[in-house]
Amino acid sequence: MSVGFEVKEPGKIYSQVGVVLDNSVAMRWLVASGKKVDQRYALSVRDFIQEERPRVMVPYLWTYEAANVVAYYVRQGELEYSVAINTLLALHDLCSIAIDRRNTHSAF
Repeated sequence: MSVGFEVKEPGKIYSQVGVVLDNSVAMRWLVASGKKVDQRYALSVRDFIQEERPRVMVPYLWTYEAANVVAYYVRQGELEYSVAINTLLALHDLCSIAIDRRNTHSAF
């Protein structure tokens, strides 16, 4: 059995020890939005993180992006504030998120 998560291309498995978590993936854990294939992918990433406990990296702006998405769905009445906050806090319990604070130019 392969350890990892299947990406959108059937049969392609990633099993690296680190994960760069895109905000759109994590926000799909809060709100079921977008295509079903995207939701399934997001949940497979979440399951992988829960089971394998890889190091999770996020870009510097990730926290601001997450707050903006949560605020939007709370304002729209699609997400209760307390649920959003508790889920975001649980995200930190789920995995050790390291914020990449390097300058943007060092990423190239």
